[in-house]
Amino acid sequence: MGKETVRSASVADSRASTSRRIGFLSPLKLTSIQERIPAICGSIRLSTGDYTPLLVLSILIQAFQLSSLAVAFNDSIFFTITRVLLPSIFGLFADNTAAQVIVVVAAICVLGLMVWLACEAVVVRTIRQGLHYRLLAYAMLLVSSVLLVPLIQALSLPLFIAQDDGTNDDVSGILSAVDALSVTHLAYFAASTAALVILAAMAMVSSIVFFSGPYSDSSILTVLVPSAAVFVQPALTVILGVVAATRCFGLDSLNLYASAGSVSIVAAVFAAYAYVCPIHAHPSMYLLNVGSYLNVAVVSLATVYHPGMFWLSPAVTLMLVVVLGGLRYAFIYIRLNPALKTARDPLASAVDMDEFGLDADPRLPRISRTSFTQFVWLVVIRYQLFNAQLRRQSDRREMLAAAMQQDDLASRQREMIGRLQSLVSFACAEKYTSGRARLTVVQYSLTVAANYEAAIFEAARVPAMVERDIIKHLGISTIMMLVGLHTDADRIRRKQDSGLNAEALADLNHKQKKAKEESVNARRAINSFWRALDQGKPDVNELLAISQEIHKHSTSADKLYIQLIKAFPERDNIIRAYAQFVTVVQQDPEYGAQIDLCAEEIANQRLMSDVSSSASSSRSGSQVSAGTRTYENDILTVLRTHTSTATSSSVANLRKAVLALIAIITAIFVIVGTVFQVRMFVMSALVDALSASGTMSYSTSQATFLALLSYLEQTHPGKFTRGVLESEGIIKSQLELSIDELVDSSHSLDDAVSSIVTSTLFPDIFSHAREPSFLARYYLDTTPATTESVDVSIVSMVASLGVAFRRIVDEAELDVDVAFIQTNGLESLRNGIDILQEKIVESTETAEYIGAAVDIVAVLLVVGVLFGLQFFLLRRAFNNVTLHQAENINVFLHIDRAIVQDMIKTTNVAKKERRKKRKSANTKRAITFEPRIEADDDEEDDARQSDQDDNDVNLQSIHSIHEDDNEEGPVSDTEGDDAFKEGEIEDVNVINDSFEQLELGESPRRLRHGREPSEPNIRDLLRKGARGNVPDMNIAPLDDSFSASASDAGGQSETVSESDSGFDLEEAEYRLERTKRAHARYLSMARAIFWSAVTMLGATVVIVTATALTVAFDFFVIPTLRSSFSSVGEVEEIIVALVDECNMKAFKAIEFLQLGGIAPFDYYWRMADTRAVEHCIEALAEFDLSEEISNRLGAVWDSMDLASYREKVELAMVWANTSFNDAVGCQIRDFSYNYSDETWVEAEQAQFGDERASYGFYTDLAADSVDTAAIIELARGVATDTMYWDTHDGIIDELKAVQADLATSIESDGDSAKYIIDLAIGARFVGIALAVLLGSLTALCTSAMIVMKIRLKALADQIDNIRHIVIGDDSSPMRTLRLSVLAAHGLTVGSCIAFGFVALTVTGYAGYLYFTEVDGMSAALSDRIDTATELFDFKDAVNVFMHTMIEYTQRPDPGYLTTLETAYESLPEAVLALDEAMSSYDVSEETVTGLRGTVETLNHTLLIAATLAIWANDVPATVAAPLHDLEYDITTETGFEYDRMHYTREHCYTDTAHDKALDADEQLTIAREILFDEKFSELVVEFKAYLAEYQTEVTAIIDERIDAHEAREMILLGITAALLALLLVFLALIGVLLMALAPTKARKLSVIKQRVTARATQRFYRIAATTVALIGCIFVGLTAYSELWILVGSNIDVLNTAAARSVRLIDAVAEAMFTATTQQRSTEHYNAAVGNLDVMVSTHESLTGETSLFLSAMGFFQSSASDLSNSVSCTSCAMLTSQSYEQALTMLQAAVPELNPALGKGTCLARDGTGSIALITALEVVQQLAPVFHETFDDYCGIISTVLLAYRLINVPLYLFAIGFLLLSYRLVFRRIFIALSRDESIVLSLLVMIPKEHVANNAMLATFIAEHAIDN
Repeated sequence: MGKETVRSASVADSRASTSRRIGFLSPLKLTSIQERIPAICGSIRLSTGDYTPLLVLSILIQAFQLSSLAVAFNDSIFFTITRVLLPSIFGLFADNTAAQVIVVVAAICVLGLMVWLACEAVVVRTIRQGLHYRLLAYAMLLVSSVLLVPLIQALSLPLFIAQDDGTNDDVSGILSAVDALSVTHLAYFAASTAALVILAAMAMVSSIVFFSGPYSDSSILTVLVPSAAVFVQPALTVILGVVAATRCFGLDSLNLYASAGSVSIVAAVFAAYAYVCPIHAHPSMYLLNVGSYLNVAVVSLATVYHPGMFWLSPAVTLMLVVVLGGLRYAFIYIRLNPALKTARDPLASAVDMDEFGLDADPRLPRISRTSFTQFVWLVVIRYQLFNAQLRRQSDRREMLAAAMQQDDLASRQREMIGRLQSLVSFACAEKYTSGRARLTVVQYSLTVAANYEAAIFEAARVPAMVERDIIKHLGISTIMMLVGLHTDADRIRRKQDSGLNAEALADLNHKQKKAKEESVNARRAINSFWRALDQGKPDVNELLAISQEIHKHSTSADKLYIQLIKAFPERDNIIRAYAQFVTVVQQDPEYGAQIDLCAEEIANQRLMSDVSSSASSSRSGSQVSAGTRTYENDILTVLRTHTSTATSSSVANLRKAVLALIAIITAIFVIVGTVFQVRMFVMSALVDALSASGTMSYSTSQATFLALLSYLEQTHPGKFTRGVLESEGIIKSQLELSIDELVDSSHSLDDAVSSIVTSTLFPDIFSHAREPSFLARYYLDTTPATTESVDVSIVSMVASLGVAFRRIVDEAELDVDVAFIQTNGLESLRNGIDILQEKIVESTETAEYIGAAVDIVAVLLVVGVLFGLQFFLLRRAFNNVTLHQAENINVFLHIDRAIVQDMIKTTNVAKKERRKKRKSANTKRAITFEPRIEADDDEEDDARQSDQDDNDVNLQSIHSIHEDDNEEGPVSDTEGDDAFKEGEIEDVNVINDSFEQLELGESPRRLRHGREPSEPNIRDLLRKGARGNVPDMNIAPLDDSFSASASDAGGQSETVSESDSGFDLEEAEYRLERTKRAHARYLSMARAIFWSAVTMLGATVVIVTATALTVAFDFFVIPTLRSSFSSVGEVEEIIVALVDECNMKAFKAIEFLQLGGIAPFDYYWRMADTRAVEHCIEALAEFDLSEEISNRLGAVWDSMDLASYREKVELAMVWANTSFNDAVGCQIRDFSYNYSDETWVEAEQAQFGDERASYGFYTDLAADSVDTAAIIELARGVATDTMYWDTHDGIIDELKAVQADLATSIESDGDSAKYIIDLAIGARFVGIALAVLLGSLTALCTSAMIVMKIRLKALADQIDNIRHIVIGDDSSPMRTLRLSVLAAHGLTVGSCIAFGFVALTVTGYAGYLYFTEVDGMSAALSDRIDTATELFDFKDAVNVFMHTMIEYTQRPDPGYLTTLETAYESLPEAVLALDEAMSSYDVSEETVTGLRGTVETLNHTLLIAATLAIWANDVPATVAAPLHDLEYDITTETGFEYDRMHYTREHCYTDTAHDKALDADEQLTIAREILFDEKFSELVVEFKAYLAEYQTEVTAIIDERIDAHEAREMILLGITAALLALLLVFLALIGVLLMALAPTKARKLSVIKQRVTARATQRFYRIAATTVALIGCIFVGLTAYSELWILVGSNIDVLNTAAARSVRLIDAVAEAMFTATTQQRSTEHYNAAVGNLDVMVSTHESLTGETSLFLSAMGFFQSSASDLSNSVSCTSCAMLTSQSYEQALTMLQAAVPELNPALGKGTCLARDGTGSIALITALEVVQQLAPVFHETFDDYCGIISTVLLAYRLINVPLYLFAIGFLLLSYRLVFRRIFIALSRDESIVLSLLVMIPKEHVANNAMLATFIAEHAIDN
């Protein structure tokens, strides 16, 4: 093995940790599970010690166990002896209970071991050492070797199937306890079988884990042949064990020979397998393995005759094995030895090769790989070819200067090694190219060549060769073998590298020298510290810098010593040096003694080891067995378990502050991350619902199109089979597929909207999909066919359409199915789905807004918490640390110069003298403040106990100490002291508590008569103070003389001294005690006031915050209020449009009857062809109508259809009497009627028969058309039929009722919003009142706190003054009472309170103004609705009067006169009501005048018509009296000349006298004509125009008022919000002042004389602040990431757009088909087709024409099938050949306008009808383009869903990273800061500890400081 440079121990450790990784397997591309299996294998091998003896012994024991297991049962002693290693020897298996327990326990053990291994495999990531791995390793070794056969026997107990007397007595427990093949037996059987399978698996795993190990450089005893047999043989052993243990499953109970023969056969087969497939490389181990199976076969047959044959069978087996083994090895040797001779030595020269005729490539015969491997190891063991052994022998002879007599033999052996190496390398490279063959090379390098680097190299080459396909893929078993070999080679290499050769020894000496130097430097720095303190005016910053230097050297030395000990734990001299360092420098004698004890133990163990074995290796040093060490004395354990407990309270508080910060931020991270996941889950559910709705909409349109296409193909054969749908069968098959897709999409939508998330969070979506939500039209089987409009749900409508589609497929459609499909499939259901999709998009936007709000709140919260905690927690904590450092370093300024000089001498390291034992150990010993009772000092203990019992402290001894402070200077910086004191930590005043032991009423002079010890007992004093168990005393109040001296006029406390106040030391102590009692009493009172103020301030903040939230709430409610009232106006407009539609249709039908012109006819059908009524109904459906209102609207819709049918009859009758071309009347063409066939004829005749007989009614078109003169009168009878007008009036009344109910329903939402606003305003007033009350109380408490603060500070100053007298310090104490500061606080508080009251007052007044504005706005909104209602009522009054007059003129029935009179009288009332309602609005004079003039003209014309009709019918003057005696003259009318010039009026009135003289027919004719002439029509249009203008102006005026109210509301809300925000700021300022006024305990003894810079602490603070800022940045980044979804969410409506594009495309073509087949509705279908096409084009342009980054990004992920640039592939298409999809769309846009029936040349159909090229083009295009559009929709859905899923999944590791960063920030940043600060403080305190205790007792200041701060050793 080549020598390698040995580096330091740390480098070795680094290499060790690196080698334990399995990175060399990376070329294999292993999965996570495949990586963990080799990792656990390597970890177990690495953690296991030398198990060679166990391995060899286990093979022998297992062979003996298998053989004894096969012995046939016998009750003789021979049988018992053979079972000595099996559990059955104890008779446990014969006992029922024991047998069952053993089976269960064995199964549990096996299962537990498997679970243990599985858990370790799951957890492990890399190869590492560990105690648990070692325990697992030995457990696996035992289970797979020594315990394998016993476990097999135990688990085989339930596998006995049959038994007989005397054959299974030793294992009859289970069989006796349960019945054979019973349920219990089968349960045991199953459990045992499973356990045996697990046991076999465990044995197989163990065989792989412990493959070929451990290695020895002079033996191949445990080397295994790398083959599959390694892990197969354990399974064979288990099988053989089960067969033998159960005696072939109880077969011996039937035939003993049969069972014995069966076992023998199985064993022989397994022996043959082991013979052919060897696993052991060593010949003896190989033969032992074969013999173990073969002996079972021999024993099984031999013991049938007698059990004693067991001991003779091994001889027979041995002979058989030797013969078989000899034959095999002879064959192998003969075959392969020639190849070995021709192989070359890789180290030989070319000359040698030519000389001896060696070939570069040896010739290998045809032989198996296992045989070749056996040959290799046979040669190795035959010639003892072990290179390491040869080198050791050579080195030994060279060292002994022995003669080289065996050089030739060694040379030949080395040559043989080289040849064998070449042979192995060549064979494994050329002939045996599997992965297991390469393992042989690794084994050879390990065992023979002893080249561990080569072994590692060869092991690492295998994965690379697999990657380059040089060898085949490696199985997991081969990988485990490879990892095992690699681990062993690396372990041996590292063991060799860690030997103490020259370089390693030099490195050891270098590190040890460096550690000693650092230790000496630390001691020198300590000496420098005392020297700096000995200067005239020592600088604390210099002292602090020196302490930092001490810390640096001490830390460096500590690290070096720990590294040395970890690298060389057996070196006791290093450990002793470290113990001395810990004791002397770190001043931890207890820890140092523990380390020194470990060194003693190591030395003792080495001595014992040297005595027992003098031949131990010199390279490995003195090693101690791990088993002989105790846990307490193990040096590594001591180092690992030692933790420093010297952490100050300031550092502890800092740690608590940081932990609180991290805990809060982590909780926020977790909450926000959870909210994000919930939000994304909700978004996913909404996207799924949107996707399902779009798919349903497309499936519905596609199925509708195909159903209608199938229907048209049946009615027009061969005309609609175009494109790919070239036959009716194809159409129906496609229809069936579409029906299935529709059903599936229905289920998907149902599941999406019914999910818990959607149905709970968005009930509107659920109700719209599952509950009735839109109007659908069902066609009744009546004559004529009528409709029934019902409010239905989407799901139920899809089910109904599915049934109709099925009937189309089955050619069993009903007469109404086509109309039902056409109406609902193309429009109603699509509109319902569109509304659902809009709701989903709105819900998505709502979820986005809520998520954004949560993120914003979270960011503000995190930023606020970070800033707050950083400035109010971290900063204060670091200030406290700085203060503590200042105190610790300043205390040295109070040490006497004599003590300092003594410490300089003690710590001087300039002279390197031997360490001598000091006689006065107690004098020089470092001081220890722990309470400790020594057993050999009884008198002192008794005295100490007596002192405790008496609760008496004698301070006389302390005050009698002579102190000399002449060298100490005055306080250099009192202002700096104030800065330090602001962050002072409140702690227990230990020494002051000792003063509280005085009894009530005792005179301080009583102390003079107490015991006075001979020497100061400072330890007792400090122990009592530290324990804090001094009983409380009741101290009388201070007398007036003393309390009055709290402060002088300037606010400064007096200095009480013995000379000034006239009392002695005892009196000072007494006054000190009383002052402290008074301070404690005031402190308790101040705390109560403080917490009351804080509570009330918090309540005030909560109330003000709640008030501010009500303001924010109003910002959102005000738009809701306005939108609610606006919705009412929109509903009114839609209802007015419906009413106008109904009235105009009736009016135009009568106008066509009266005039017979084409204009009214066209106007009538223009309204019908545009589906205006349907559009109005759809618009009303968007207002979330209730089921009742929807059904009422449906009834109105059905009634309008009935009225339209009668109007069509009227139009048809009039059309029959005209001479117009049929092309003009397409809508009425081929329209026929027959009254006698109508379903409701009998019911109508019973009610209206007489009337219709009198005035005439229709019968059928043929009969009515016979008499052209009479048909007009029949049409007039139809037009004026009572039932028709009752239906018409019912429609109008019902629409008004629906409008009122719907307006009330919507207005109630506005009223609710108004009510909520009123409640918020009321709550605001209550909140302001409570805020005023609580603010007043808070002001009172804050003022009281200022007064209490003055008193507390004054008392604290007194305590400090008296304490300085007591301890004998003549320095001036620091004054804390500053009235100027407190006055500033009071002024600030007063200003804040004053502003607060002003702000609350202004807020209350603003709230009042806001309330008035809200009322004004609500009134204005109500006025807007009222004005619209008034105008609607006025218009309705005019319409009623006009329509009634038309009815009366058309049918002069006296019954109309009453209605006419009522309508006439109501018109002036309507005008007056309108004038009264509109009087408050400044409408333009022109509009008012024009409206009034138009109304007057209309009224005048209507009255003339009424007068003429009355005259014509000779109505008496008593009937309709207001309509009689009208005087008129056309020549006197305004505009007479204009009318005469512009209007051709064939029948017109002139004046009263003239017209009254006309005959009745002429009068009636004039009355009718003037109501339908051009002037009257223009008057009606002018009236509507003026009325609309009037409404527009009034609405504009009201909207201005509403806008003004809203603007003032927003201003007032802004003012209120600003005032409340400022109020919160000032409340926060009061809170800060309260924190400044917080009562604190009396300060401890101040020792600070100089300010410290504390650069290191400030640097730590900056690091901590930077870390906190980085945490904030991470959270902001996470929030920004969570908001990235807005980029997708804001474009989520692209799914609606894509779905609408494909749906509208299909609907456009479906509607266009009927332009070629249906004459009456061709124009209507054409208009619908054009409308759908326009929507489709607009959606297509929005998807393709816009330059949207979102759509561009989605385009990258779309499939090629949705690319519109692709060419159309349609071989059966006539119009589409090779055009692209984009060109096909252009062709469709050009084709649809060509289907206009107006271009049909009078056919009322599209040009060329069903043979239209445009129709063919449309059919072919939709077949090709619709799937592409739907594919785009699917792509969009898939992309968004995938992005959403990826977005959610990516968020998880990001948040885990953030949380991990939080936790690591504590570990890597804050924890190190704490350690550094604690270590720095411990260094300073260790300097104090170095001071002898008698010096501390003589310095009262120092003793008091140490006691107050509870400084321990």
